[in-house]
Amino acid sequence: MDIFNGIAQRLNALKIAFHYTPELAPESSLHPDELASIAHASPLRRREFAAGRLCAREAVRTLGVAGDISLPRGQFRQPIFPPGIAGSISHTDGMTCAAAAFARDYRALGIDIQILGRTVSEDASAQILNGDEMEWISIPDGILTVFSIKEAFFKMTRCLTDTPYWFDKVSVRRTEKSDTLICMYSTPAGIFEKETEFRRNDRYIFSFCTLRADEKLTGINL
Repeated sequence: MDIFNGIAQRLNALKIAFHYTPELAPESSLHPDELASIAHASPLRRREFAAGRLCAREAVRTLGVAGDISLPRGQFRQPIFPPGIAGSISHTDGMTCAAAAFARDYRALGIDIQILGRTVSEDASAQILNGDEMEWISIPDGILTVFSIKEAFFKMTRCLTDTPYWFDKVSVRRTEKSDTLICMYSTPAGIFEKETEFRRNDRYIFSFCTLRADEKLTGINL
């Protein structure tokens, strides 16, 4: 779990609280409005969902926010954090995590975690990559890396606008930094850049994208 300790330290340095768990959670831990949004899902999915809400509540409490915290779903299935809090949840097989920060520090943030080493079908690859990203096919776990980066960027933007940035509007580019990639996102005003960080080991990749309170996404009408 060294990767998660490293992630927690990095996010803590950015004033972002982070919590993770390899365990599922009982659906009885969900608030009624949370359970209602996933009532028709399978028992396993409800426990995964509950684990995500558990992590998010712990992250919010780490910020010093007390009280009974409910995190219902929004229009794009995103968790709705309490007023004054920006946050994100992600899960993959065997791991769930969440991050939260005060809105006075961040307008939005997005996180994503994926298990590496999985085979990605041609159909899935075509949905993840665009014509400018073919180089990632020959890079070990390259497609999963692009997916994770785009997912973090998407989660961040969907907290800010009614027209989130789907994968076809974003291209991922490498940088000289070993832990940073660039999201090139297309807008009516042109193509702009946003840095996204990631951490990985031999099993997981974790990506996160943040928008500071004093920062704007050029070209996106927020």
